[in-house]
Amino acid sequence: MKIIIIEDELEILQGMKETVIEAAAGKLEILTAANAEDAEVLIRAQRPDIIVSDIVLPQQSGIDMLQAMQMPDYAPKIIIVSGYSDFQYAQRSMQLGAMDYLLKPFSREALSTKILHLLDMLEDERKHHQELSGQLKQAELGKKLLKDKFLLSLCMTPTVLQEHVFHRLQMWELTWLADTNYTVIALDIVRQDRPNRLDSQSDLETFSVGNITEELLEAYQPSALFKNIHHNWILIVPSELTGAVVEAIQAGVNKYQYLTVGFGISREQQAFQAISTAYGQAVKALKMALMTPGSYVHTYSEALYADDEPNRLSAELAAALVMEGDLAQIDTTIDLLVRHYATAQEVKDYQDISKKCLEWILSLHSTLREKYGIGLNQIPMALWEELEQCERLEQVKERMLNYVVGIAKKAAVSHSNAIIAKAKQLLDQQFAQNITLQSIADQLQIHPVWLSQLFKKEAGINFLDYVTDLRVEQSKKLLRDTQMKIYEIAESVGYQDLQYFGKVFKKRTGQTPKEFRYGK
Repeated sequence: MKIIIIEDELEILQGMKETVIEAAAGKLEILTAANAEDAEVLIRAQRPDIIVSDIVLPQQSGIDMLQAMQMPDYAPKIIIVSGYSDFQYAQRSMQLGAMDYLLKPFSREALSTKILHLLDMLEDERKHHQELSGQLKQAELGKKLLKDKFLLSLCMTPTVLQEHVFHRLQMWELTWLADTNYTVIALDIVRQDRPNRLDSQSDLETFSVGNITEELLEAYQPSALFKNIHHNWILIVPSELTGAVVEAIQAGVNKYQYLTVGFGISREQQAFQAISTAYGQAVKALKMALMTPGSYVHTYSEALYADDEPNRLSAELAAALVMEGDLAQIDTTIDLLVRHYATAQEVKDYQDISKKCLEWILSLHSTLREKYGIGLNQIPMALWEELEQCERLEQVKERMLNYVVGIAKKAAVSHSNAIIAKAKQLLDQQFAQNITLQSIADQLQIHPVWLSQLFKKEAGINFLDYVTDLRVEQSKKLLRDTQMKIYEIAESVGYQDLQYFGKVFKKRTGQTPKEFRYGK
């Protein structure tokens, strides 16, 4: 605290200074002036807490000086000193804010008592001000926390715009959310060298980004800024401000903190109750932004997300695609799978993505073994190492796709052999019946066109020729080893038209059935 003593008689001034030094015991910094002009300069520059001034000063009275020092944001404690006992002076000095009045000559004890009284008063006021300031800060902080909690609740749960909700929007000056197209933006610091670091340095950086963003947003209103439970800053702005806000924050954070910020931006929303949808989109887009080096602004609409179609990621469906050899759909599935893991809340870095991918491959192995009888070796260590070394999502997808396509090619050969073996078994049992390509395909649960192509490829003969060969071979046995009539033999091997049977038999053997029977 500071005190200024204004007295034109130097001997008295020195005595007053010594008294104050003794009474204040180091609590006061002492300024002195011998005239009103010097005093005015010191008061304006130093703003002392206590002013002790003589009334009679050269050129300008102490009272006139105090009147000139009247300022709306400055209220010092004032003691007027005078050799005059005229009450008019005292009354006027009181009107100018004087706390007390000393008549010359006065004792050191009298001045000391008044100074100590003012010091106690100042100390009490300072304590009261600190308490009040603390209460105001706490109240302001509490108000902000309640507002942030309300905004976060809108993000976590779809909320219909009912009357009580609108009243809360009014209380927080957020009514613009009810009638403005908006986007939700999630932002966080890109930490490539320490993606999981949770320490005081990271907290300080996050806090700084929030402060910079809050200051920048003063030029972009209306807007709302708050933090979610994962320490991401969440920003809601009218959709037309989105691009400008993102650019301003990027530039501001880079300028003042030399940090790179990643942004996840939701689709434009119109309905108030869609805030939770937009929030989910922004958080997922932010994960993609943080996982995609060199592209730190990611809009939800720019990429595919698999949450709306969870079945497309199942190991069972993937196993079916592997068995069918559908490489295009396998590519799409792997792409969705990698994006899904990258945006999952529990996934923090590429090691987490690698673990998720390896768990999925284990499920794929299990499904192929249990459902299709395809035996696979354990996941090769090379794949583990390759996935753990990935630093881009494209690399993760490439490793996964190469491995699954390799499985598909091996499974296709094994499965094709099994299908043809089963088809031959069915034909051996049913060739005498009215069988068709469609009927066998139905029993094998595959498409007839695929069966036809597969049969030709694996058996080296088309389906119809294979059936004809079976029937002719059986006919030859019956003609040589039984006394059955030829028309009975034709019917027993699947031919209802005796003439047609004869043509087929001769074409295959070069003889009619009768000639074959009698060895001609």
